[in-house]
Amino acid sequence: MKKSILISALTVFAFIALAPVVAVITDSLIHNGRLSLESYRSILADDRQIELFINSLVLSGGTALFSLIIGVPSGFLLSRTDLYFRKYLLWLCLIPLIIPPYIHAITWIYLLGTKGRINMMIGNLFSLNDFFFNSYNIYGMKGAILVLTLSYFPVITILTISGLSAMNRELEEAGTIISSDFYVLRKITLPLILPNIIGGTILVLIFSVLNYGVPSLLRLNTYPVEIFARFSAFYDAKGAVALTLPLMLMTFILTGFQYYCMKDRPYITVGSDTKTPRPFNLGYGKIPAAGFLIVVILLSAVFPIVTLIIESGSLKAYQVAFKTAYPQIVASFVLSATAASLTVMLAFFLSYTSEKSDWKGRHLIDFFSFIPFAVPGAILGIGLIRIWNRPAADFIYESSGIVIFAYIARFSPFAVKAISANLRQIHPHLEEAAALSGVSWIKQILKIVMPLTAPGMTAGWIITFIFCMGELSATLLVIPPGETTLSVRIYTVMHYGAGNLVACLCLMLIVITLIPIFFLRYVSYSRK
Repeated sequence: MKKSILISALTVFAFIALAPVVAVITDSLIHNGRLSLESYRSILADDRQIELFINSLVLSGGTALFSLIIGVPSGFLLSRTDLYFRKYLLWLCLIPLIIPPYIHAITWIYLLGTKGRINMMIGNLFSLNDFFFNSYNIYGMKGAILVLTLSYFPVITILTISGLSAMNRELEEAGTIISSDFYVLRKITLPLILPNIIGGTILVLIFSVLNYGVPSLLRLNTYPVEIFARFSAFYDAKGAVALTLPLMLMTFILTGFQYYCMKDRPYITVGSDTKTPRPFNLGYGKIPAAGFLIVVILLSAVFPIVTLIIESGSLKAYQVAFKTAYPQIVASFVLSATAASLTVMLAFFLSYTSEKSDWKGRHLIDFFSFIPFAVPGAILGIGLIRIWNRPAADFIYESSGIVIFAYIARFSPFAVKAISANLRQIHPHLEEAAALSGVSWIKQILKIVMPLTAPGMTAGWIITFIFCMGELSATLLVIPPGETTLSVRIYTVMHYGAGNLVACLCLMLIVITLIPIFFLRYVSYSRK
């Protein structure tokens, strides 16, 4: 029973997540029934490849750099200092993760677009001409880096906090006996959490280089934008896959390095039995530290939400938005909740196989789970179409099932990591004692292992749900005709200039994303 269930889980994951990637790469290598590199030659010989590569590299590198500058200090201030209201500031710093990056882009277009509120106010105040509006707005590389930084810096903040929570604190305590706090921070604390910082930075690199919505809205040509256009506008699947070769090589290398850095480290802290360390005394630095966090929170969380509220106008606009987008609201919630639940169940057995089985090569499951994540959403969408667009599979291809498969493929690695962190803490003697008492493996899983991994499963569900609610690139390709999600509806309406409707829908998406998060947090606290 145990072996068959674990093999089934691995098979399901391989078919849903890995098969589409293999299928599109294989198709791109076949020309007129023979193995050929023709598609790659024609695409890579295009001079625009240099522009795409430079744009993608600068965008991801700039985002990672500024996210590092914001994320590491934020993580340290929120977890290891005597700063007031740290707990509340931490929750506020995590709000940007709930807001999809393309919604961040929309709000900053409202503020700093050519006709944005801030630009228009400055222009009217100083009587500036059109040159100012065309030169100093949110569009282009600088704007995209700003938006993605404000969207993704919490990733580094979370991993910094996780590293600080999981490290051996006795080393710090020993260091403080003979030296200052600053010396301990520089020589002991930072080197110990460096793998977490590097792992978070690489995640931001991958997130930003694969992002489609922000560059598309801010008129920046990157690989994801070009790939999507080549397939959706020119129906050139082989060209789209060939176009992504430099991008996939880069993301696969980054994924491998990220796996090496974070192999045995938790991505999030879901529980700890260690004592709380002595906080670093900021002294006179409390005011600038608090000012730094407040500015970050204002730019990344308060400004976007307040801007959406202002742009939405009156309550009547919400009524109209809800009436017109009710089917998409329901579809997004149901699809995201279903995908998150299925992803967590699949991720549990993948994590169990990786952490608890005695199979050779079991630790590679962690690495292979990240492969679909390292592939652009458009390529994953093309692969899913390639696998399921056939008469025998119409029940999947023509239904929302294909969207759920896309969500599972893209976001399962985060659920795997969250659950693995808890599974590592479960002593094998618990299962061994249950087995000696005659308890079946299924009952061991249901009565012992799953309850002990509940925090990790809850965290994995929340992360997956948030990502599913905001997913755009793969959904745009695989969503069946006549159906759509709230993300796709927002992206579509945005191009028609219906500002107040877009703002209302964006706020609805954020609120809907928060509902299950608050519910799960309430349930977890009520059980304590």
